[in-house]
Formats: sequence, structure tokens, C-alpha cells
Amino acid sequence: MASSNIIVKFPWETKQFWNNQLGTKWTNVLAPLLRSKYMSNLMLQLRDAYSKEKPVIFPNKQYLFKAFRLTSFSNVRVIILGHEPYPSDKATGLAFANPLSDTTMSPALARIRSNTPSLGISTNVDLEKWASQGVLLLNTTLTVEEGNPGSHVDLWAPFASKMLELISENHSGLIFLLWEGNAKELKKHINLKLHYVIEVKDITPAVFDTANDILLKNNGVEYLIHW
Repeated sequence: MASSNIIVKFPWETKQFWNNQLGTKWTNVLAPLLRSKYMSNLMLQLRDAYSKEKPVIFPNKQYLFKAFRLTSFSNVRVIILGHEPYPSDKATGLAFANPLSDTTMSPALARIRSNTPSLGISTNVDLEKWASQGVLLLNTTLTVEEGNPGSHVDLWAPFASKMLELISENHSGLIFLLWEGNAKELKKHINLKLHYVIEVKDITPAVFDTANDILLKNNGVEYLIHW
């Protein structure tokens, strides 16, 4: 009876919880992190934060690990690292994405979409078409308080660094696009002998073309991303 109570109260202590949140392969790759005391404490803090009326936490709890679910470990080709979710209901669980229901695009997404080589800024604002092609759209901080940018950066810092190390160790030939200051600091956790890092000061069509050039050379035309 005691063990069943623990499972109900602390579901993140079970592999099934993470299989549901991330997918089986991600769960296996990230197991050293997911089983850590740090992660248990983090999930407990998040549970308490989401249970309070104020401050509101974004994204919605159901979207917390959405990026992993939409881009499986075996399918990932490109990893775009953002900083943190929008501190508003624009946060969708995917870095830089906006809800399809939005009538106005966030400045960050507008800048990105205006510089993609094949699609205009009026399409694909939820970026799920990118995710389905193997683009992991991941913020290094996965939650934020409403109207309070940076509020959860310290909570997620160990997660981001260990996550990148584990991905780097268990995959090869990935392209990491580092677009923001905090994301660039994580370069030291990526094995540069196994992966590619593109550090971007200004978003231009050349960024996306460069990623596709690498994919074409290493994997063939069927691996190209339709940006």
C-alpha cells in the first residue's frame, strides 16, 4: 500500500510517467537525469508552483515537455535552443512558437519567420511542422512566471546542462542552432567532435541554408528541413 501511495503522490518517480511525458527513447537516454535527486526536487517545486493561483506558470502544465513528444530522439536532426518560454499565454511548449489562434505574432517569431528561406511569416506559427521533421525546439528554461522573465532560470540550469551532455553522448551528427545569450553558454556541454554548432548573432536565411547544407552532405536530400 505504501508504494502505491508514493506512486500517486510522486508520479515522476516512475518510468511510465516519463514515457508518457517524453517518449520511451528520450526516457532511456535521459535516465541518469530523470532519476536524480535534483530532478525529483525540481518536479516537486513545479507541482507546488502549478497548484497555486498566483503567480501563473507558463506554459500550461500539459505542454511542459511537448518539445520532446513532438520530436522523437531517433528523428531529431536539428536542435534549436531558446532561452525560456514567453511569460504569457503565448507559451506553447516549443521554443519561439506561437499558438495557432494568435492574431499577432511575437517579435521573436516574426523575426525568425521573415528570414526562413521557403515560407512566409504568415504560416506555421506553431512550428509543429518543424518539430515533425526532426527540429527539437527546446528552451533551456522550460517554465516561467507570468510577466516575470528569468524567474525560473536557476531552477532549470542543471537540467539544461545535463540534458545536453546526455544527448551529445548518445547521438551523432546533430546540428545545434544557438540563438540567444544563455543558450550559447551551453556550447561547452556539446561534443564538437560529434556534432555541429551554429552560433547566430543575427537570424538570416543563411542560417537555415547552412543547416540544410550539412544535412544534405551527411544524410541526403530526404533529410532536408522544409523551413
